[in-house]
Amino acid sequence: MNPEFYLKGLQRRADFTIQQIEILPQPKFNKECTFKTLSPIHVKTQRYHDRRLKEHDLYPNEPKFYENLHKNLIERYTQYHNKPPEKDHFEITKTSNIKPKRIKIS
Repeated sequence: MNPEFYLKGLQRRADFTIQQIEILPQPKFNKECTFKTLSPIHVKTQRYHDRRLKEHDLYPNEPKFYENLHKNLIERYTQYHNKPPEKDHFEITKTSNIKPKRIKIS
C-alpha cells in the first residue's frame, strides 16, 4: 500500500521505495545444516579501559568472538522459543584472512 520507507540517521534521513516483495519457500532442515551469513557478523564485548567498561569489537581471530557468538545465539533461541535448545552444540567455521573494516553510515 505504501511502498516508501525511510531510515533515520544521526544527521539526515535516507528514503527508499520498495520495488518488489517475495514470499520465499519454507526452508527444509535436516539433522545437520550449514548456514552462511549474507553480511558480516558483528560481535562485541565489554572490557575495562581507564577503569571504565567500554564496548570492544571482537574479531574471528579471538577465542572470545566464538564464545560470545555462541552465547548470543543460545539467548536468541531461548527468547524466541521460550526454552533453551535441547542440544546447543554447533560448529562455527573459522575464517582466515580477516580484514576488519568499520564503515560509518551517516
